[in-house]
Amino acid sequence: MEYNQMENWKSSYRPKAFKSKTGLTQHFLVHGPAGICKICGKTLKNQRALLIHLSYTHGHQGEMIPCEICSKAFKMPGNLRQHMNSVHATTTRTKLPCSFLGCDKTFFHNRHLTRHYNEQHSENPTRFPCTICGKEFKSKNLLNRHHITHNMERIRLPCQYVGCGKGLLNKKDLLNHCKSQHSESPHRFSCPLCGKEFNTKKEHEYHIIKHTTEKAHKCATCGWSSFRKSTLIRHEVTHQDKLSRSIFRCELCVKTFLYKSGLQLHHKNHHGTPIMHECEFCDYKVSWKPSLTFHLKRVHYRELNYECYFCGKKFFNFPELRSHCRRRHTLEN
Repeated sequence: MEYNQMENWKSSYRPKAFKSKTGLTQHFLVHGPAGICKICGKTLKNQRALLIHLSYTHGHQGEMIPCEICSKAFKMPGNLRQHMNSVHATTTRTKLPCSFLGCDKTFFHNRHLTRHYNEQHSENPTRFPCTICGKEFKSKNLLNRHHITHNMERIRLPCQYVGCGKGLLNKKDLLNHCKSQHSESPHRFSCPLCGKEFNTKKEHEYHIIKHTTEKAHKCATCGWSSFRKSTLIRHEVTHQDKLSRSIFRCELCVKTFLYKSGLQLHHKNHHGTPIMHECEFCDYKVSWKPSLTFHLKRVHYRELNYECYFCGKKFFNFPELRSHCRRRHTLEN
């Protein structure tokens, strides 16, 4: 039978058709029972997922396929091919633009463009709500990652570097931590305006914004503006009615918090065993690491970056300079 005359093989579970019987057979594995890995005991949602797990996790007996151009290595040949085509391509790759009016995003693959359009621009986008707090997410993967945050006693992956006691919540964060902090030649992002270096591109981009006076994210209610969109979102919660706000209550005392991060910090400092951060120059101890950084800059490093225009005196931050000008350089003085 000619290929163009072949009838599509149809699945009896859903109205999905395939061009070959092999494709239909592989698709049937998706509707099969859950599979249990006999090597590690992990339970997979179907037999196809089990086959992928066996090939990716327990295949090749730990042998990695290295990239001949860079230092990356991959378990699967398909992953190496995708890496070569996306990172080391010699020709300019065609990007697919989003057709939605006002959206300037582009994608290399059609499936990524379709997923973006369904999540961002669809009239009735699919959302996955959290059954605990009601928060909605654009994908099931984001929802699964969010579910972990509801567990106060989350298992952390310890950093194996000698002298580093940091623990990360997932393998990706652990790899990024080791790459940025303990690599022999870590990549740094340098600010072209002041020369300060940062471990990640995200920190570098946030720092660049601070060199400008423009705060792009403005509150529609009161006009308050911020450099970061996440800070604006936290600010906008304060304009909501108190009865409609999501309140996080401590199960061990009567305190309530507006943000989950505040509840977690409260649990750590008051109902747990907080990790104390000690100053290397004096006896100062504190459980919150940013407070130690603030102490070092102010007391020991004496970073006085704000100079008075009238008398030349330097201060640690802008509020101190503003208070000085109000006291010393008024019209009466």
